[in-house]
Amino acid sequence: MSVPFIIDAHLHIGFPGVFLSPETDAGRLLAIMDRLRIRAAVCTDHVSLANGAKAGLPLLRRVFEESGRRIYYQAVYDPNRAEECLTAMEAAVGWAGFVGLKIHPSFHRTTAEDRAYRPAWEFAAR
Repeated sequence: MSVPFIIDAHLHIGFPGVFLSPETDAGRLLAIMDRLRIRAAVCTDHVSLANGAKAGLPLLRRVFEESGRRIYYQAVYDPNRAEECLTAMEAAVGWAGFVGLKIHPSFHRTTAEDRAYRPAWEFAAR
């Protein structure tokens, strides 16, 4: 039997805000991933959800390296901080481990259909 190829596509790191997330650092998450035979994961952090991509991307970049390049990361696009998020995302384009963006319409109180997300879709389309 071959080793499973599992990628967890929804992972949060950092101290929780409104979500239950008892595993708050890369070491604890990697131990769980190893136990469950998860090869890699894609995450964002609670700091970015509350404070935008500029606040969280440096932490996520560090987590990627500390995880042996197993915990990839996304930028959170908050339409209420559009320019700040776009600037941070542009800076992260060349960073190893940066794989995309995440929106959270209910958290940011903006429906996914709102034109405020247009800059995020344009960024992703490049």
